[in-house]
Amino acid sequence: MQTFSRSVTPPSCPDDFALRYRWREGSLPPPGHYAIHVQIDASGAGLAVLTQGYGREGPTWTERFERSPAERAAVHQALLRHGLDARWREPERHRVGGATWSLEVTASGSVHCISSGEKADGFTPSVLRDAVRDAVPDAVWSALRQQRTAYLADAT
Repeated sequence: MQTFSRSVTPPSCPDDFALRYRWREGSLPPPGHYAIHVQIDASGAGLAVLTQGYGREGPTWTERFERSPAERAAVHQALLRHGLDARWREPERHRVGGATWSLEVTASGSVHCISSGEKADGFTPSVLRDAVRDAVPDAVWSALRQQRTAYLADAT
């Protein structure tokens, strides 16, 4: 009996794969409100920005990071698994006062835009949000958390 072995090739990632994620805390009085912006470009260069307060009133902290081609492919595959290509539609009612987020992904010449309130059959938008958050190294989140915690301790 003859056996054949197959080599396992990791899933490919489109050359233009890039993402932008924006998250905003719900309505909180200063100094509690903050926003997060994450960007990973097609080269794998990443940026995580935490802005404290509403706009210009508080500090902004920026952490840079790199994602390898394999890490970018893993993020792309996670987003596809969790409905990136699904047909998302806006909710009948929009939430007021709570945290919101939006995600813009470029892949294979297409741009996909999804926000926290949208719905798609069989998919939950928060899983996409979590996949993006997982793409940022823990050390980056830790550094941003520490800076915010120190600021809040001084501000109160």
